[in-house]
Parts: sequence; C-alpha cells; structure tokens
Amino acid sequence: MSLRRKLIRVKGKVERGVDRARYQLSSDTHTVNVHGVTATFSVGSFADYRRARHLSNEHDQLSFLISEIQDGDVFWDVGSCTGTYACTVGQAAAQTVAFEPHPGNADTLRENIERNGLDDQVTVVEAALSDETGVQTFHVIPTESSGGHHSLVNRDLDETIEVNAIRTDDKDEYPVPDVVKMDVEGSEAAAIEGASETLSSHTRLILVESHPEADEVQVESLLSNLGFETNRKWGGEEHDFIVGRSK
Repeated sequence: MSLRRKLIRVKGKVERGVDRARYQLSSDTHTVNVHGVTATFSVGSFADYRRARHLSNEHDQLSFLISEIQDGDVFWDVGSCTGTYACTVGQAAAQTVAFEPHPGNADTLRENIERNGLDDQVTVVEAALSDETGVQTFHVIPTESSGGHHSLVNRDLDETIEVNAIRTDDKDEYPVPDVVKMDVEGSEAAAIEGASETLSSHTRLILVESHPEADEVQVESLLSNLGFETNRKWGGEEHDFIVGRSK
C-alpha cells in the first residue's frame, strides 16, 4: 500500500472517530446549508449523521445542480437514498421525483421530505429505474453505513430483497425532467436505457455518478446517442461523475 493510501486511511479513521463522538452528543436532526439552501435531516443512526454532516461527500455536486436549476424545472433524483439531493436541490426545483427502491431508505426519505416542508414539491416513487418493469433482486449491504450502496447489480452479497423496478419510458404519470441526478450503484446503463425516450425528449442536464461496476465509456456512449455532450468531473480513485448537457 502506498504512503498516500495509508495517510488517507488514517485520516478517514480519525474523521470517523471524531464524527462518532459528535454523533453521541447530537440531537435527532442535523441541519446543513448548501449554496444558500438550508435542509434538515433525520438522524436515526450514525450512518444518517455522517451522511447529513458530510452531505455524502458531494457538496460540490449539490451546489452545481442547485446553481443549474431554472424557474419551473422538474428534477429527478434517481437513487435518492434518504434524500440528500431531494431535500436540497428539490427546494430549488418546481417539482422533484425521488426514486428509491429500498423500503427503509424510502421511509426515511419521506420523513426528511416532510421535515423540510416539501410534501407538495417532492414525489417519492418506491422503485428502481431499470430497462424492464417488474420485480427485481436488490443486493443489500448489511452494515449501518450501507444505505446508499445497495444495488441491482450482483455484488456477491448474502442479503437480497425483492424490489419494484420500472422502465420510465413505459410510464406517463411522472413529469418529464429538466435536470436529472442518477446514483444507482452500477446499474447506470439499464436505468438510462429504460428512460431513453424520456431523457432525450426534454432533459437539459444529467449528472451520473459512475461506479466501478459500470462501464463509463458505455454510459457516455448512451448519453451521447441521446443527444448529450458529456464530460467527467470530480474524478476519484473509485468513480467519476459524468455530466451530460443536451446539445
């Protein structure tokens, strides 16, 4: 292991220890401010606290999307987890549709939406986006920090649940999005293919978090074929964020 990786690991352990101490002293909520937007999140576990405090380490991405929202925009939060994006970017948008297939996450998502007074702006769809509509196997990481890392992709995990998956091109009950954030833990291609007509018809901007299980070149190719110009931002050792803008 390189010295840099060792230092990063040590820093992570120290930060986690500090967060654990702060969590013990915290209340059952945590309030954050992103690009002028204030949001409050329920803190029912240490994982919830870290997600709220550090904004899933995606402060720059949140600020970027908030700055891109225009009056009247519809925002899709695909892979919403407990609502980091839905409760921040969702305040800037006219309407938000938050897709989250995991029942526990979806319950906390609804609680956070209500806590922030967004019931009339944010609609929760308890389903995954995919290229087929139906019940699919969802692979669950059984740890307290795993809420945002469950996936339709087989990760050789012992724990699985059955969840609803939908091909949004076959649905007409959701408002067509102007801006999309997608974080689906490796099943990006299927989600894009299942929403291809929807995305190509109206979407101005899409932000895709590309995970190791996904083929980034394939994701960029799919978006390019739908009429998006793509570039990668906020690259890390594990994954990139792909930004697609309509041509």
